[in-house]
Amino acid sequence: KELEQSNHTDSAFLKLLCEKYGLNLKVYDTKAVIYDVAKYEDKNTVTKISPIQCTQWSYNNSILGTYTGAVFSYTNSKDNKTISVTVGKSDRLLYINESADDEADAMKKAIAKVNASNRELITMSLELVDPMAIIATNCVDLAGFGGEVDGKYFITRVTHTISGNGYVQSLNLRKVVSRIGDGGKEDGQKGNASTENNSAADGMEYIVKKGDNLWNLAKKYLSKGVKMREIYEANKDVIEKEAKRHGKKDSDNGHWIWEGTKLNIPGGKKDS
Repeated sequence: KELEQSNHTDSAFLKLLCEKYGLNLKVYDTKAVIYDVAKYEDKNTVTKISPIQCTQWSYNNSILGTYTGAVFSYTNSKDNKTISVTVGKSDRLLYINESADDEADAMKKAIAKVNASNRELITMSLELVDPMAIIATNCVDLAGFGGEVDGKYFITRVTHTISGNGYVQSLNLRKVVSRIGDGGKEDGQKGNASTENNSAADGMEYIVKKGDNLWNLAKKYLSKGVKMREIYEANKDVIEKEAKRHGKKDSDNGHWIWEGTKLNIPGGKKDS
């Protein structure tokens, strides 16, 4: 299959393509290496780290931007046929609206995107008392920190600093969390690829009014302002197209929306 590269450097285009399918890109020994994130997360840990081995450490836990499942929907403008798949559980859904070749392709992209969003659920940074022979993409066990902090972590970055105070090795890590579609089980439901397009099938149609923003729309129709991301993801193509039409580089993740834009509020209910 041929893909068009536009307004991206070679490395940015390759990284974007990798991310769509759950892959990642790193530079090692002057070479670009593409690897399967899940396979690296499943590797054995190379060492154990405890608080006594750290001069300082901190962690962050946030469910903001994480999801229990995803709804992927794409309508081919040429034949007006819709590809629709659902993966995971419906508690906290990520809505995805981007192109896909078929249902299998949509399933792969949905799983990759929701798993990528969930990787930052618990993150950690620390400085080591004594340097270790470890690199980014290694997995380590953290033990003795307490509670949810303990567990298996994937190293995202290793920083080496030399100063008047000596040599310091710092690590950035993220906890390895359970993945949707793990072990090849995609845990998904396929829609009907031949279904005629119904723009309000998964929610309600809304025309943006002057003064509207996604936070207020999410608060009004989805009960919580933080669910604005669901509206943005479900209407990303439309919102970004309008942003460019109004002279913006992008919408700043839905910060900019314009009067008259037609949106689909996923799961939204009309005012009674």
